[in-house]
Amino acid sequence: MKVLEHQRGILSMAWCPHDADLLITCSKDNRVVCWNPNSSAQGGEIVYELPTTSQWTFEALWCPRNPAAVATASFDGHVSVFSLMGGQKAEQDPKPTVEIDNDPFGNSMLSQHRAATAVGPLKKPPKWMRRPCAATWGFGGKLATFNQSDPKKIRIHQIETEPELMRRSRILESALDESRIIDFCKEKIDKANEDDQEKRVWEFLKVCFSKEPRQDFLSLLGYKADELEMKFGALSESHGVGAGELAEEMENLTTETSAEDDSSKLLKASGAFEKATGSTDASPFDNLSPAGSRDERVESKQPRKLTIKNQVSSHVATPFGISTQDDIDGLLSKALLTGNFELAVEICLHADNLADALVLAVAGGADLFTRTQQIYFQKRKGKVSRLLSAVVQKDWLDIIQYGELKNWPELLAALLTYAKPEEFSTLCDVLGSRLEADEGLKSSALFCYICAGNVEKLVECWLEITADPGSPLSLQDLIEKVMVLRKAVQTERQRQPSTAGSPKLAQKLQDYAILLASQGDLAVDTVFRTRNDLSRGSARVARDRKS
Repeated sequence: MKVLEHQRGILSMAWCPHDADLLITCSKDNRVVCWNPNSSAQGGEIVYELPTTSQWTFEALWCPRNPAAVATASFDGHVSVFSLMGGQKAEQDPKPTVEIDNDPFGNSMLSQHRAATAVGPLKKPPKWMRRPCAATWGFGGKLATFNQSDPKKIRIHQIETEPELMRRSRILESALDESRIIDFCKEKIDKANEDDQEKRVWEFLKVCFSKEPRQDFLSLLGYKADELEMKFGALSESHGVGAGELAEEMENLTTETSAEDDSSKLLKASGAFEKATGSTDASPFDNLSPAGSRDERVESKQPRKLTIKNQVSSHVATPFGISTQDDIDGLLSKALLTGNFELAVEICLHADNLADALVLAVAGGADLFTRTQQIYFQKRKGKVSRLLSAVVQKDWLDIIQYGELKNWPELLAALLTYAKPEEFSTLCDVLGSRLEADEGLKSSALFCYICAGNVEKLVECWLEITADPGSPLSLQDLIEKVMVLRKAVQTERQRQPSTAGSPKLAQKLQDYAILLASQGDLAVDTVFRTRNDLSRGSARVARDRKS
């Protein structure tokens, strides 16, 4: 039982029909008080006191329609309406009307003077104003809720608005932790059957983890050694010289066992090519494709037998004469007899006999051979002469800068075959920049940057070719490629990827960290463990809250 204390007798009381925690009373002490009878405070908790007149208030009632309105009636003949939401007490008439006795329940009325004072609103909101339920978002995708059915409990829910993103993020995290990158790449390749570009990108990323990535990159570009040999065999047969016949006749002739000097080898090779191609006035280099030149110049792991037909001279034991006339042949003979190889080479070049000039330059020393090579490539205007020049002179920047972009796979294949490790990445970046400048080939630049291991350029190119780079799933696509390529650079190439000077990469990593945190993944290890300078803006907040 609760005891609500007035100084004098109570004249009226009324329960609020909308809130059982509100009870209003009026008494002979000329007070109209709103109580909370359910409070644990001793003597009851006064939650509101209504203004009064100079006469007693003998009745107070709640409005049936507006729960905040209260009407009071006093002995001065006035009915007053008040609101529990706050108001002002009016100054009362200081003139007394009747003296009062000491009987607390007497009939004499009280006349008192009360100064006007401000009355604040209720200390607690009434039930009709309380929220039946509420919710608010917290950091990390947390949603806090409560309802009036159980107001003492706050429920915290973990909300994922991007379930597919979180699923893929966990798969990536697991692949990185458990060193299952190759399996991860295979899964991405299998799922990208309908997107050829995406499939090829993941094939290139997978090759980054192979033992011989350059050789495997060549295979992806369509250059396989066994297939090239088969194609050359078919070409030889189509010109009347079967590969089987050539192999049988050259069974004992290999690159390691041949005792012939360089001049006789080149002469015999020239004769064999003339027979194979049906041409007698063209240089033997005219019919060498890029693939063929690569097979001849790159050392293979196993000695490979030459397939050039061994033509034995039919006039070895036959007497021969030496020209002594003042024509080309005579002058050449005299230069050879006197050991003047430089003049002999000049005579051959004047006669446009480039093959003989090269053979003689070999005997004349390295300097003469180098100068003869340069003249040869200046004179030769065949389909592969520019490639031959780059292969021999190792001038790869020339063909990378000036080669036709439609042949970008061939240009990249040349770099994979011949470029030195210290210059390989730079040359790939140059080729990638040229491809980015071409609107139709911009997406092909990705393959150059993957071969070079350039994570920053990969990100910048991806942002330009992706239709919706800001969507969560597109961002996940990018992060997967970035994390896999970074892992390859760190583990396979034994170097730390540079993050300097790449604001776009930094921004995307920050966006990804914030996105994961908003989905409840407060660890965000995929991002934070790969970059130590996430210290700007919202990324710093996510990092600090996570730690």
